[in-house]
Amino acid sequence: MIVHVFVNSTENAPRINMQTSNERSFPQLDSLDLKLIAIAKRFPGENFSAWAAHLDVSSHTVARHYERLHRHGVLRIIGRTLPSFGGRMSWLIRMQNPSPYLRTVAADFSSLDFTRWVRLSTDRRELICGLVASERGLDQLLTAAHKKLPDSTISAHHLMKVWGQPGAVPYTSAQLDKMDKDILAQLEVDGRVSNASLSRRLGADPTTISRRRKRLEDTNVLYYEADIDTRVYGDGNDANLWITMRPGKIDELGAYLKLRPEVSFVAATSGASQMVVHVALHAEGPHSPAKTVATEEGKTPETGGVGEDKVFSSMNLMEFVDGLTGWGIDHVEVVPMGTTMKRHQR
Repeated sequence: MIVHVFVNSTENAPRINMQTSNERSFPQLDSLDLKLIAIAKRFPGENFSAWAAHLDVSSHTVARHYERLHRHGVLRIIGRTLPSFGGRMSWLIRMQNPSPYLRTVAADFSSLDFTRWVRLSTDRRELICGLVASERGLDQLLTAAHKKLPDSTISAHHLMKVWGQPGAVPYTSAQLDKMDKDILAQLEVDGRVSNASLSRRLGADPTTISRRRKRLEDTNVLYYEADIDTRVYGDGNDANLWITMRPGKIDELGAYLKLRPEVSFVAATSGASQMVVHVALHAEGPHSPAKTVATEEGKTPETGGVGEDKVFSSMNLMEFVDGLTGWGIDHVEVVPMGTTMKRHQR
């Protein structure tokens, strides 16, 4: 298995005055904040009382910490459907160029309605953009990218399968009407919004909202995820892994990686690589008071619990990649990620 790690110096790159989510104020996190983030990531659909039971604190304490983290944009629970739900096309765009104006292109991409994620690599030589769009929308973005920086290397990767919550469906036999779609749109912004609040926003009876929301959940159309500011993990352990592997174990590996606490996103892709994985491993950083571990030794991702001092993985990226031996992987490209221009937005 060949591993390539791309980290280049940006010491002489011109600075552009543009505030992003990575440059806004970030609160100091205590140990309970970190434990709550870990619990929210593992059990995003549970309520405050269930989280409190995992952490052995009161639900009031959990609510207070969550509201603070939510207010600062550190943690929020969002409602999701699979990117391919309803026949939608989802893509990841990689745009590579050493020009400092790549950041300006990233800002332009962030303003488009159909982009969901826009990030720059640590060395600011690669832009990664996730989008759900028609072929026309994809053409629009690629044409704009070529015009702005014509000497760029650009590749578009169709997400052929995204491993979301186990059981999540790409389609449903029941027709979704405007009310269902409005509920999904609201939950994509705030997955913890109450049914009473939804009823006020949408002008519908609370009972109707509750029934429809439950149906979306029960049919696995709707599931929940924790949207976490990557600065939580500190510096240097947040990366995209582009994996080239032989056929035979792609689906099995994707399902396994989805259960790993270090993995926040995994998808099978078109193009030279067969899979892309986003890995966020905790490191000592200015916003993290302590280094803790995600699962107890000897426990699998399916059965492992979060102990009192066990929150994040203590391994580094190379240890994580080394652990992929035996899956038929030929090559792993490791791209450390930096500034987040846009995350999980409609």
